[in-house]
Amino acid sequence: IPNLEHWSFTERLMRGGWRYEEMGLCDRTHLRWFTAATMREAIAGAGLVPLEAHPRVFGIEAFRAHAARMEPSLKAMGVDPADYARRAAPLQFVWRAAKRAPRPLSIVGRTLRPQAAMIETRMSEPLMALASRPGVSLRLSEDPKVPPLRPGVPGIYILQRIILSPQAIPFLRTLRAAGYVIVQEFDDDPGHNSRVEQSGNLAFSAVHAVQTSTEPLAGILRAWNPEVGVMPNLLSELPEPTNFRDPRRMTLFFGALNRERDVAPFLPVLNAVMAEADGRLAVEVVHDRTVFDALTSPHKRFTPLCDYARYKALMGACEIAFLPLADNRFNSMKSDLKWVEASGHRLVSIASPVVYGRSIRQGGTGFIAATPDAFGASLRVVLADPARAKAIADAARAEVAATRLQVHQMARRRAWYDSLWDRRAELDAKLLERVPALAG
Repeated sequence: IPNLEHWSFTERLMRGGWRYEEMGLCDRTHLRWFTAATMREAIAGAGLVPLEAHPRVFGIEAFRAHAARMEPSLKAMGVDPADYARRAAPLQFVWRAAKRAPRPLSIVGRTLRPQAAMIETRMSEPLMALASRPGVSLRLSEDPKVPPLRPGVPGIYILQRIILSPQAIPFLRTLRAAGYVIVQEFDDDPGHNSRVEQSGNLAFSAVHAVQTSTEPLAGILRAWNPEVGVMPNLLSELPEPTNFRDPRRMTLFFGALNRERDVAPFLPVLNAVMAEADGRLAVEVVHDRTVFDALTSPHKRFTPLCDYARYKALMGACEIAFLPLADNRFNSMKSDLKWVEASGHRLVSIASPVVYGRSIRQGGTGFIAATPDAFGASLRVVLADPARAKAIADAARAEVAATRLQVHQMARRRAWYDSLWDRRAELDAKLLERVPALAG
């Protein structure tokens, strides 16, 4: 909606020569003019509930120059310059309204320190997507502070992989007293961290609910808490492809933490195929220096551990994703996030049957390679037929677009959080049965 209070209108009126048809983005179809306040009134008058207004500001430097010229007049009229800026800087406002007021929900997330995209994939991206819906507010921080809940507003407090020991009992009591439903976010095999068992598995029993990324993990976690929500790893948005530009050369991407043992059996075959390819195959390695050093071809590049944006940019410039996972308990609990990321960027994946066998259609949305020989065969197929490789990558990207974006999970996630709040008395009673010390 065009904003009548935009500073350019004021200046033109003051200088003279104002013409309606010269108002830029406004046109002759706008028979009425609105300020931010009358926009709200008009929306309410139409029987809708105004929710929020997003200001569209263009040419901020020009506005600042105007505001500096107007400052003496603003002071003389008793107008607060900050308030004037809020009203006069936007050329337009984009409003969101609804037929009825949305149910409010306050989410507080206590995150890990930034490391290897764990915050982005499990906390910030899914929760920011949810917070784009009306009524949902979000606060993410490493800070353990407990903000007070507004009266009548449901509150969910999410702990990301916080190993709760008996020393955490006072903090958990504070959360309960503040009225929060407490949720533990945990997406790794708990048996891999000795501190979990040493603390009596309080990380799961001392909270109202647990959220995780896969059903195998959920099955383990339900031993300590029956209220487990499975929220698969997804993409926040579908990237625009930048690969498959030159069919004469392809790049294989390998970027993961703690995969040295998983990838080691495949390296001789990778070296052999790279030698056969004679420059038509390069390798992009992120983080794993051992793997990089083991590659005998000069057609390779190494990037140390980097932020998530850089990681995705490096991946997106490649055509092949190599996703090896050895067959063991720890790996079997993992999610297929690497395939989702690679497919979103239109890479063709060659992956282990562990985890990825549940996601990839062999030869349709990628290749499953259980052995080094199978890996070598799949890699040779990709190199020999770039058009087929691109078609498979396109099919995988289409599947991610249709089923594996945050937008596909938002309603279910919101419904689960609402359900936890609606059942908080029941969940709190069960929590105190498991950990009576929280009642103090």
